Amino acid sequence: MTMQLGHVIDMLPQSQLVLYRPSVGALVKGFRQSAGAGTLGTSFFANVQPTKPAELAKIEGGENVEEAVTIYTKTELRMADDEQGLEADRVEYRNKNYKVMSAADWSGQGFRIFIAGLVKQ
Repeated sequence: MTMQLGHVIDMLPQSQLVLYRPSVGALVKGFRQSAGAGTLGTSFFANVQPTKPAELAKIEGGENVEEAVTIYTKTELRMADDEQGLEADRVEYRNKNYKVMSAADWSGQGFRIFIAGLVKQ
């Protein structure tokens, strides 16, 4: 009998995080205009681990991040997409705010992996 990795992830300690998803803006005369606050405070559960420096170095912009976490979850998080005018999701974990920087789709195994960098206040 084979077991999906998602079931293994479910057995690991889970933390409650809060997702903040910026709403989609519009391009007005060549400038991106925000459409408002977006989704406020949607809770989800995930296993969260510190990101290894070697993993962070592989991500575009990762060299400029002092602290990052790797999030294993069934919840779909969003990275920034300039072409579609999407800002990256932000998550709150242990009273710190992180921005999603990287995504790996392991949905075939029942979960996804995201790396999020600390947002400096």
